Amino acid sequence: MTEMKTAQEVLRSLDTEKLIGTYLYEHPFNYDEHPDMWDMTVNQIRSKVRTGLSNYIDRLRSIEVTISSDEHRGILYIYRHMKQGMHAPDCGLCFMDELMEKGMECEDYAFEFTDQATIMGFLVADTALTKRHIYALMAEVMFQASFFGFKQERLAEELDKLEKSSREAMENTGRGKSLSEFLSELGEKYGFVPDRESEDEKELHAKIVQADMAYSKHSRDKELSLIIASLREGDSVCRT
Repeated sequence: MTEMKTAQEVLRSLDTEKLIGTYLYEHPFNYDEHPDMWDMTVNQIRSKVRTGLSNYIDRLRSIEVTISSDEHRGILYIYRHMKQGMHAPDCGLCFMDELMEKGMECEDYAFEFTDQATIMGFLVADTALTKRHIYALMAEVMFQASFFGFKQERLAEELDKLEKSSREAMENTGRGKSLSEFLSELGEKYGFVPDRESEDEKELHAKIVQADMAYSKHSRDKELSLIIASLREGDSVCRT
């Protein structure tokens, strides 16, 4: 098996200030959502936010990781996707056993509901593209791992809500409304008139979406093929 580093090992190797800067660039802080900060100066807000992120990084660097079996290890990696007409890095998470069994047809997973100890035990791909965008990758890992608080203090509550919603969805299968019905009700109640594309615009729009999806899939397939080759060869260096 390739000697890829864990997310925690990678996090320990990165510059804290650069990582915080990358995180805030990708996920700007919105002080409007924090009434307790409305009377603070910009410098006070900036200092508090950066201190909070620094403490959070220290927590992730020191937490005792949970390691899954070698076969079912999570692998974090970067591939390219289109963002506002430009290519940009996107974060993927696959699992080793599925990757080796299904190849490029394996699933990618979100991990905001995963506990931080497990996330820090995920492996990080050693591909050139992932190395190039390692700060962007780890900033996204930080974001996903803090979706319910820096200490995941709201995770248990959200998991309960998710389970309840899932049960309700099962019980109410077939009782929902279509989008057109929903928009029609909005129009009747509030006078809302949706902005509809013309047929020629719809056709061009569909081509753009298909091209974006094809671009992302092509980049993802390339990166996954490199990871597979690395795992098969036992070589920790993936070349592009």
